[in-house]
Amino acid sequence: MVGFIDTLTKTNVSLDLGSTLSGICVLPQTSQTPETVRHDDENGKSQLKNKTCVLYNSFLQVDSIGYEASKKYFAMTDDVKVNYYFLTGMKQALFIDPDEDKEMVVNGISFSVVKVLADYLKLFSASALTKYKLDPHSVRWVSTVPANWEREHIQVIKKVFFEAGLVEEEDPGEETLMFLLEPEAAAVYILEECKSQLQMKDGERYLVVDAGGGTVDVTAVSVLNGKLKCSRYSTAINAGSTKLDRLLLEYLKTKLGDLYSALSSIDIQNITNQWESQKITMFNYEGYCPLKVTIPSLKGHSMYKLDSIVVSKKELETEVFGSVFAEIEDFVNSILDKDIYNYLIFVGGFSQSKLLMKRMEVFQELAKGKIVVPSFGSESVVKGAAYLGRNPDKIACRRSKHAYGIESERAFKFGKDDEKRLKRIEGDSAEPFVCTGVFSSMININQEITDQFYVDKQFVKNTDASIIEIKIYRAVKKVNFVDEMGCVFQADLKVDVSSMSIGDIFRVRLSLSAANALRVDVIPTDATKQVTTTVTFMTHMAVNHFE
Repeated sequence: MVGFIDTLTKTNVSLDLGSTLSGICVLPQTSQTPETVRHDDENGKSQLKNKTCVLYNSFLQVDSIGYEASKKYFAMTDDVKVNYYFLTGMKQALFIDPDEDKEMVVNGISFSVVKVLADYLKLFSASALTKYKLDPHSVRWVSTVPANWEREHIQVIKKVFFEAGLVEEEDPGEETLMFLLEPEAAAVYILEECKSQLQMKDGERYLVVDAGGGTVDVTAVSVLNGKLKCSRYSTAINAGSTKLDRLLLEYLKTKLGDLYSALSSIDIQNITNQWESQKITMFNYEGYCPLKVTIPSLKGHSMYKLDSIVVSKKELETEVFGSVFAEIEDFVNSILDKDIYNYLIFVGGFSQSKLLMKRMEVFQELAKGKIVVPSFGSESVVKGAAYLGRNPDKIACRRSKHAYGIESERAFKFGKDDEKRLKRIEGDSAEPFVCTGVFSSMININQEITDQFYVDKQFVKNTDASIIEIKIYRAVKKVNFVDEMGCVFQADLKVDVSSMSIGDIFRVRLSLSAANALRVDVIPTDATKQVTTTVTFMTHMAVNHFE
């Protein structure tokens, strides 16, 4: 079994790798208060987060990252820009396709998403490591991930940390690199930073809405003896602030017609940059203002005489902001229809938009409770992750997103089971005909998981075989067989029982770790008998370890 994870004697460095903005926080081993590392934006103003972008030069070497990269690139003239490559949207690319070989193409050049993220992470983390004089291999990294990310997504991020040189193993354990769900981290931030403001009491229920750059997700939590019980996680929707960017470009495509196709990639990037600064200005007010975007290449065009485009307040409200706000409103409303909450708490960078919060006032009555927007809600995830990394049992209870079980056999039911699953057992067997490929559930969907929760299944060594192989599956719905739609192979467990005798018993234990990661342990009933286990989680291998 995996031993105790030491969280108290190491400095925790938490990372919130965002679609648009990323944050980093340090919780020194001698302190109880996390410190968020600040970054200067394009105008020299100190910010809690940095832009998630990387600028490469003509030799495909990293020139700069974050605000520095954005400021430098968009200050270039068009003839200089052609020799540089500005990359953003890496997290969104992985969200859609969690493939470690995923590539992005910019100006005809392919870039590995893993390498781009590793380059970003290496320089981004250096700001904290340098400030606090830390060795990357002596700290405990805590990385947050969206609630709807799977093990495949997390495995890619593990490789990013390895490629960035922040961890020494490609598949490190939780004592080195821990993953936490973004909404859980945000909930812990509320518990730690807003407890006195909200006067949180046992039994009260809170709906935490994490509105970030890429996604909006919701977690329902309640206080239980000073800890949090996470009673539900929503499926995140792609209605973060970056969707506003896509909708604006789609609207400009309609507004300009054939002219839009004549715009270069540099023109599009210039539009995006101008929109970003004006969008932030609108976020700080409760009303819309006209958007003016300058595109020098349009001037003198036979179909367009001006070098700028104006999008009216009405157009912005109906074509860009309106649909995103409506999607968030419908999403939250679908949850409020089912339950009553004492507080509705908005966190994440998008929650700082006064425009969004004005639209969300409709929930004041629906929630039958108070709407709260913490002053520094944009750091809620990264700061909450630092707290939770130091003390993981702050989450006393969570729900499993999936069902987990093993492939097994049972007595064949003639006339009911498909004959393709029929297997005849040779010799003197109590059950000569068995049904194969049965999904034997151990953890159910939405099952409440406490820090003491686990499920055992007993196995008996009944042959001379030295290796017993057990296949573990996960399912997103109720299934009876492992080859049904919605059930996927999760891990191959091989147990070396060569030291055990016929009739000896061992137990396979499944439980959930942080970020709803599956943990596998094998325990012999006779403590004097040793077993060696190897767990292969789909595309990577972990020996005597958990996912």
